[in-house]
Amino acid sequence: MHDRFHVPLVRKALAAGKHVLVEKPLGISVEECENLRHSLTKNTVLAVGCNRRFLPGVRATLRFLFEEGGQVMSYRSHYYDSTFRHSVTQANKFPRAITPGRNVIHPDGPDWKLTDKRVYNLVTHSPHLLDLARHLIGPIAAVRAVYREFGAEAYNSPALARGHAWWVDLRFLSGSNGQCLLLLPRAGEFEEGFEVHCSGGHVTCSYPYVWFQRENTRIYSASAKEFRSPDAQDCHTFRLQLEALAHSILTGTPQINASLEDGIVCVKAMVAASYSSLHGGEWIDIEAVGGDVASPYLRDRELAAVG
Repeated sequence: MHDRFHVPLVRKALAAGKHVLVEKPLGISVEECENLRHSLTKNTVLAVGCNRRFLPGVRATLRFLFEEGGQVMSYRSHYYDSTFRHSVTQANKFPRAITPGRNVIHPDGPDWKLTDKRVYNLVTHSPHLLDLARHLIGPIAAVRAVYREFGAEAYNSPALARGHAWWVDLRFLSGSNGQCLLLLPRAGEFEEGFEVHCSGGHVTCSYPYVWFQRENTRIYSASAKEFRSPDAQDCHTFRLQLEALAHSILTGTPQINASLEDGIVCVKAMVAASYSSLHGGEWIDIEAVGGDVASPYLRDRELAAVG
């Protein structure tokens, strides 16, 4: 489903009294996402599909940070797409497209996948990095970003027309800082992961080929003076997020899935990163921005000056 359909369909589903699981990102613009607050009632649950939250290593890291971590000193994460695909998984990941019929509804607005890869890559891939940072470390206060495009010569491959890199610095409300690197593609294998250092130890986690649903996590506990790794045999994050949503609906307990507010913050952080990259890489308070990634603007210039 096209990203531009997310908010209109969510609004219709909520109006019908339905619980909703919507894929990331929640929406395209800051304003349309904020307006969803008027559609959500106390009797409906809205979750955003940020499935990385359900990786065993992520859940183990969250417990470690809460129970033993102490002060976070550094957080870094990365998302590397690859220059190649495995012949077995490629066909399953991208099956042959079905020719659309004449009655297919197309969204209003440009198709960034075809017209602007800078925007498309940030919208499509950065929610994984931004939501995970907020989930593990806490609320994001401000971001600054630098963007660079690479020509095919950087990969020594005529098949690759362009490469794209986003460097996004994060400032958390807690006072901690973090970094996210989005590289599409890198020469080699797909990989996502993060590294966090804190007064109680450190964690490294990587999930090198997400379609195989595998991960590798190593947690060092300073108090126990030991390394440990969670059992990663159940990494089917898409099933786990559905089960978690059902549990919240049936029991009324707070959800593990990304909520409406999580989704709104993620879109604000994306738009702020885009604005920063277009204006010299300056720090931008995420509450100051409006618009979308293609046309970001400042709603509050005084708030934006975070220094």
